[in-house]
Amino acid sequence: MSNTIKLNATTRTKLGSRVANRIRKENTVPAVVYGHKEATLPVAVNGIELAAAMAAKSPILTLVVDGKAQPCLIKSVQWDTFGRQIIHVDFARVDLNETITVKVNVVLAGDCAALKAAGSILLRPAATVNVSCKAKDIPSSVTLNISELAVGHSLFVTNLTLPAGVTCVDDAHTVLATISIGKEEEVATPVAGAAGTAPEVIKKPGAKDEAAPAAGAAGAKPAAGAKAAAPAAKPAAKK
Repeated sequence: MSNTIKLNATTRTKLGSRVANRIRKENTVPAVVYGHKEATLPVAVNGIELAAAMAAKSPILTLVVDGKAQPCLIKSVQWDTFGRQIIHVDFARVDLNETITVKVNVVLAGDCAALKAAGSILLRPAATVNVSCKAKDIPSSVTLNISELAVGHSLFVTNLTLPAGVTCVDDAHTVLATISIGKEEEVATPVAGAAGTAPEVIKKPGAKDEAAPAAGAAGAKPAAGAKAAAPAAKPAAKK
C-alpha cells in the first residue's frame, strides 16, 4: 500500500454541539484523533478534502494536524439522518509496522457462465471481511474469483485471493457468494365450488324449472304486482 493520501486538520479549541453545528455550516467536519496511548485530540477537517480522501478508498491516510503528520486509520464515520452529509469522523493513530485488524471490501472477478442462465441470481451474504496484517500492507480490497461458480454452489472465505502478508480472520466457512435460480410465481386456478365461485348448474334435456313456492308458504314473497291473499273468514259466533 502506498501511503500517499494526505488530509489537513486543525485543532479544535472550542467544543460543544453548538460549535460543531456552526463549523458544519462552513463545510468543515468535526473529528477526533485517538490511540497509541496519547490523549484524544479534537480536530476539524475540510469536508471537500475529506470526501476526496474517502473516495480514494485508501485504508490508511496521513493526517497532518497543525503541521505534524501522523498515519491514521478512518475508524468510523457518522452521517446525518439522510446519509448525505458527514457529521463526525474518528481517526485512530497507527504505526505502519504494527499488525492490526481491519474490515475490507470483497471484489468479485471472473466471467461466470452460470449467471447467463435464465433466472439465475447471484447472492452475496457478505460483501466485506476482516483481515489482519501490518498497517502499511492493508489492501484496499480482496478478490473473489467467481468464474467457476455453478448454480446451487457457494464460495467461501477459503476461496479468497489474499495478498502476501494478509490473512482473513473470519470463519473459513463464511459464505461470500452463491448462485440460485429464481422460481416463477404460479397463478392459482379457481376451483369449482370454492368460496366466491358458484358452480355451474347443468339441466337435463326437457327438464322443467322447479315450481315456485306456493302462495302463503313460510318465507315466500309475493310476486311484484300481485295482490295479497284475502284474510281467512272469521268463524260464526255462537248464539
